[in-house]
Amino acid sequence: MKKLVILSFALLVGVAAQAQSIRIGIRGGLNLANQQIETEGLDLLNQDFDSEGRLSWQAGAVIDVGLPGMFAIQPAVLLSSKGYRFEENTLLGDFKLRAQPLYLHVPVPILVRVGVANMKAFVGAGPYVSFGVGGKVETEGDVVGFDFANDGSIEWGDDNGDTFRSTDSGLILMGGIEYSGIQLALSYELGLANIASNGDEDNITRNRTLSLTATYFLFD
Repeated sequence: MKKLVILSFALLVGVAAQAQSIRIGIRGGLNLANQQIETEGLDLLNQDFDSEGRLSWQAGAVIDVGLPGMFAIQPAVLLSSKGYRFEENTLLGDFKLRAQPLYLHVPVPILVRVGVANMKAFVGAGPYVSFGVGGKVETEGDVVGFDFANDGSIEWGDDNGDTFRSTDSGLILMGGIEYSGIQLALSYELGLANIASNGDEDNITRNRTLSLTATYFLFD
């Protein structure tokens, strides 16, 4: 993760000297967040943890740095809500869980843009790093006639009692269109870091996020 952060910082410093234009924008959008969860314990019981996507959000600021030719780099600083939901219905009762971690999220994609006049299409890819800053886990159910419901804050750390490790990193792939300073983009974030609090090769949790965003550049 440290190497990814250093690489991203070096990339920003390197391209700053080559910048032909710099724009600042504000971004908001919807996430369909999920997590890839693999645990040895569930496998031994011959059970699958089938997490489902949850609809969430992201918002923040973007810097668009135009480079020579068709290229640009577009780092952003966002608040992004991720996580997953899980539902289980059995003869003993029903159980629901919603994990809603909130991250300070910094994607750094490099874009290739083509188009004419004010209309452009683009594709891009690059690294991201995220830092856990909040969120909660909601559980509720009815098991053998007993109802329960609980909301608990996410505990960030690497101990068995914690919810998730506090730092995530991975890759972002994106594409979209831009017209007159308004950018619409579809992106997919592939988490590479194992964010399970006691994660190892037998206990893996990775973020997966599909996003639809709109960015408005203040000075175009």
